[in-house]
Amino acid sequence: MPLSNPNALHLLYERPGFLLRRAHQISISIFEKECQGIKLTPVQYSILTALHTLPGIDQSRLARKLGLDKVTTLRVLRDLENRSLITKSAHQSDKRSYSLTLSSDGQILFKDAQKHVNVAYKNLASGLTETELVTLLKLLKKFNSSLDAYARTSFQPTEQS
Repeated sequence: MPLSNPNALHLLYERPGFLLRRAHQISISIFEKECQGIKLTPVQYSILTALHTLPGIDQSRLARKLGLDKVTTLRVLRDLENRSLITKSAHQSDKRSYSLTLSSDGQILFKDAQKHVNVAYKNLASGLTETELVTLLKLLKKFNSSLDAYARTSFQPTEQS
């Protein structure tokens, strides 16, 4: 069945949402290929990074720091706990929450993951010059911050010092 407008797909291919979705697919694919040997997904790595940086954080704050919904956060935390990569303990001030930390196995995996993640990052950035990469990151940050009110999940990043 021929398209009524042969330019319709070309118009789609120029839309930011389409390009962002495709870039996300490529990014996930590169990461998962590089980290398949250590059985680590991008979201798991994000959580390990946050727990490495903010030991003792509770699951709600963790979700906000990464811009994840609570259901996804709890599911990934359960998977990491089943792999003995994190430990949960009762939160001191809120008994409904847990303080989360990397276990010794989690610390080892996090350290080992760095070389894989760095290779994935280099592969992802390989099609751009350093200047183009800096520009892309600057534009993505601007894009995200200017449209954050439309996000389905809260994102409260940690300030850099």
